[in-house]
Amino acid sequence: MQIETNFDFAAKKIERTPYGRVVAMAGINSTEKHVVLEQYALHQGWHLEYDLSDEVYSTDFGVILTEDSQEIVYVDEKIENMTGYSLAQMEYRNPRFLQGLKSDRKVVQVMREALDKAEPFEIQITNYTEDNKPYLVLIRCYPILDPDGKVIHFLSFEREVRD
Repeated sequence: MQIETNFDFAAKKIERTPYGRVVAMAGINSTEKHVVLEQYALHQGWHLEYDLSDEVYSTDFGVILTEDSQEIVYVDEKIENMTGYSLAQMEYRNPRFLQGLKSDRKVVQVMREALDKAEPFEIQITNYTEDNKPYLVLIRCYPILDPDGKVIHFLSFEREVRD
């Protein structure tokens, strides 16, 4: 099956609030979801200077999209299943709320520094589900820039790391 990747397709699939926040992606599978995000970002003039092909075309990764303030505006079903939280429960919260006692503070510091510098990063950290169960997660996070080079979003691809 060939996936339509033009902006008209992407725009039809993204549901937004009146204030422009992404709240859902209607009627698409995991692979299409990643392509839709990529196409929408490109159309909006967001600058993606990183090769996201591994994440974009992988169905292993879930997606979290945050504002530049790091407030969550979108999570996909994989993130909801991994964390036990729904988008409604996560929306407008900083993903830090998933951290807990076993979250390595040095890794947290590395993330904060990369976010402050608007640099991509890849880390593994212990997060916690809604019912307080720890799980190890691989996070690949990328800043999304507007045409003027200002950070407007962070796009994270995440998957649980199992032994």
